[in-house]
Amino acid sequence: MYSENERESYFQEFLVKIRALSGVEGIIQIGSGTVGYTDQYSDIDLMIATNEHVSDVKSLISNELAKMGAYFI
Repeated sequence: MYSENERESYFQEFLVKIRALSGVEGIIQIGSGTVGYTDQYSDIDLMIATNEHVSDVKSLISNELAKMGAYFI
């Protein structure tokens, strides 16, 4: 579990890393976090748009998450 501040810190770190990847056109946060539900049990749901082959970008994103100790579902 993470505090709200830790969760926000990880979220911002992730956004910086993912925005830097080639092929990422946009990132949209979806789910409970968009309406303020960000307690210690809350996950971060994102939709990522790409202009490249999805499996290539998916692999890059998954690798970045693994480096952070997070999961890609």
